[in-house]
Amino acid sequence: MRSTSLVITSPNGERRSVELRKERVSIGRGSPTSQPDIELGPDQQRWVSRVHCVLEFRAGAWYASDNTTVNGTLIRRGDRTTRLEGTARLQHGDTILILGDVDSSGGARYWSLAYVDPYVTRPAERLQLPEERPRVEVDWVGARVFRRIDGRREEVVGLRPKAYQLVRYMADRSARNHGAPVVCEYTELITALWGERHEWPPGRSFTKEDVRDVVNDARARLELDKSRPRLIETVRGIGYRLAAWVEPNRPGATRVDDVDESPMVEPSHATRDSSPAAGA
Repeated sequence: MRSTSLVITSPNGERRSVELRKERVSIGRGSPTSQPDIELGPDQQRWVSRVHCVLEFRAGAWYASDNTTVNGTLIRRGDRTTRLEGTARLQHGDTILILGDVDSSGGARYWSLAYVDPYVTRPAERLQLPEERPRVEVDWVGARVFRRIDGRREEVVGLRPKAYQLVRYMADRSARNHGAPVVCEYTELITALWGERHEWPPGRSFTKEDVRDVVNDARARLELDKSRPRLIETVRGIGYRLAAWVEPNRPGATRVDDVDESPMVEPSHATRDSSPAAGA
């Protein structure tokens, strides 16, 4: 099994790989009186110090430190290169740069020591999620309704007035909840569709069965498969939830796709005063 290593490239482009097998590794220029663990040479101009930098393994990681050298040590991480001050923990892909030569025009050439950790935790490839969730889109200005399912956006035509009123009201409730779908309970929808009890026609009452009839009417136009609804969800014992999308230019609105998954909003009773759409 491979160990952690440095891929070393000289200023002239020569490359070699050195495994880090000791817990302390010195890097520098060799001399008759001292020999670093990793020698950078030849170095006739003596740009590299005898012990230029040191790598140490502790607490499960490698750390690099400059040995207070004249020419310093650089670390490149991604697109950013900085001077090594003190001690820095190395990450897979970091490159240590040590000045190796300066040409006649003043251009610097470096020793490049790329840190390679075969045990690093690699980021997982981004999962290809479905393109989008099924949803209803309401064009508030044009009074049009669209469904977006399986990547297709289609206008929904033929909605009867009550069915359109239902969809518009539920979408508006989502807009008021920052774009997140809201559970609308039966009593709330009764008020939204037919008003307060004192406004009902004499001898007429409305129940959740009437709401269910309007929902079924809306589903007949909205859903691709009415027997398996994906746009108007039944919340058993409470009411319904619309998979709505709010237009970005609607004041105070946010796209559902841009909102974190929110906990279910507790249903609340709506009145005509709090929901202008109720009388639409």
